[in-house]
Amino acid sequence: MKNLSGIFLILIMIFVCFGFGLGCGTDGSAPYVTTTSISTAFPLGLAFSSPTQKTTSSDAIKKQSKQNNQNNQKNKKGKPIVATDITSSSTYATKVAAITDMVNGTTVAACDFNLTISTSTDNATCYGPIVYYNNQHPDGAGAAGNFPPGDNGIWTSTEGTTTEACSAAQLTKKVQGVSSLVDSMIMSTASMFCIAKVYGKTLPTEGTTLTLTTEVAAAYVTNDVGLVVTSATIERSANDSSGNPIYITTIAGTTTSGSDVTVRLKHIPTSTDNSSYKGKLSWKIGSSVQNSNCGQSDYNSEGQTYAGSIAYEKPSSTNIRYKLMSAQFCGNTSHASPFVSSTNWSVDPTKGFTDGSIEGGWAGNFNYAVFSFNPSNSIGEYQYAWQAGYMDGATRVFNVALTSDTTVTTTTNGTAYFGFGPSINANTNLGTISGMYCNWAGPNGKLSGAAIQALAQKQTISKTSSATQFSVVTDNIAYAPVNSCSTSSAQFQYGLTESYGTTGPASHSLVASTTITGVSPTPAVDVEL
Repeated sequence: MKNLSGIFLILIMIFVCFGFGLGCGTDGSAPYVTTTSISTAFPLGLAFSSPTQKTTSSDAIKKQSKQNNQNNQKNKKGKPIVATDITSSSTYATKVAAITDMVNGTTVAACDFNLTISTSTDNATCYGPIVYYNNQHPDGAGAAGNFPPGDNGIWTSTEGTTTEACSAAQLTKKVQGVSSLVDSMIMSTASMFCIAKVYGKTLPTEGTTLTLTTEVAAAYVTNDVGLVVTSATIERSANDSSGNPIYITTIAGTTTSGSDVTVRLKHIPTSTDNSSYKGKLSWKIGSSVQNSNCGQSDYNSEGQTYAGSIAYEKPSSTNIRYKLMSAQFCGNTSHASPFVSSTNWSVDPTKGFTDGSIEGGWAGNFNYAVFSFNPSNSIGEYQYAWQAGYMDGATRVFNVALTSDTTVTTTTNGTAYFGFGPSINANTNLGTISGMYCNWAGPNGKLSGAAIQALAQKQTISKTSSATQFSVVTDNIAYAPVNSCSTSSAQFQYGLTESYGTTGPASHSLVASTTITGVSPTPAVDVEL
């Protein structure tokens, strides 16, 4: 039995392309992808990886993926790319190559994948560490204290002892935190199409449903996936208003640890060869583990439900768009209410837990992401926001714009911003930066009603084609952990240990939040509106 980690939370985001190091051929061309008739109902190219993901040994696998597919050459593990190679830190290219091979598999073994139901809320070490301060805090001198982890934005320019830009490391860390779960949801449906192909199935005709429960259940047992399948179907709905076919794929079952899992894929090819498409992937997973934020919910004793949705759209060969939302909801899958409606499977941000009202609402770890980029080179705009609890009142937000260097086309430049944005509950202007709370949890800070400052942290970053990570070009990140973000107090000290050691700065180096430009990605169309 493969190891199944405990259940998640989520979140965002997902990258499709063939840039970011992502599934492009070594000559910059689109990756080698073959399709079968059954795969017309599946979004080849849907994967989840950070645009600032470091390239490591897994990227060497990506660089061989085209040859592996064409010539059956071996990767460094001595075997062709397979879905069971995928980890949270795999590049987009590796994921796309593995999922494509699986969908086009010819044996049940080729339909295998790792069902990993786990998530992480870890941050990069350079982002939001615990910061200690003495008893001379300018906003309310008194007892010494500390700012909890996650409240302090980009604290150091680079990650640990490396030269990796902190903004790149933190965006990657947040994406990796949910990617194992998202990968599993994508691959569970991809595996269904692989199994259908192995058994010689064809897509259902309009108004009919292809039932694959027996075949998928048997294959999952053979491959030791760890999910006891109770239902697996592909439904061919009536065409949309533009005459495009609609396919709804669902799989449901229970993990060996007792978690109920439902995955639903609504896919609409907008070209006959499925080179352009739109759709939505949604999931909900029940867990008996209680969420402390659900303490007042009538359903708290049941545990919680992890739910997510990814609206995706590929309108052309030069543009991919995503909108991801995920969170932890109170109660089991029968009582939790994560989606907009029974016909719209988008996670609903407005359904925050309310005692006596929205008992099955979201209680923690809401992730929100909107990406729009060119799949050939990763150039595009990315918004990623997260909120730890439904009563936090604000989101932490990263905005990143990647562009091609105007003189060295093999170099990717980036501009990254960090700040705080609107609460998820408001469902307005999500993913945008309103300003900075430089004193979130300190004396008389944000939690005591201090106003937000119209400021943001900024890093410009760059990565050459031969580099493994993004490096810092310029920084505007320095501030003091006080309400105004600057202080001239010589008595106030703070630092990463209780010996403090830092004072100031008298004047912060942050930028005005009103100057943030180039980060307003167009979200994927919602196919259920």
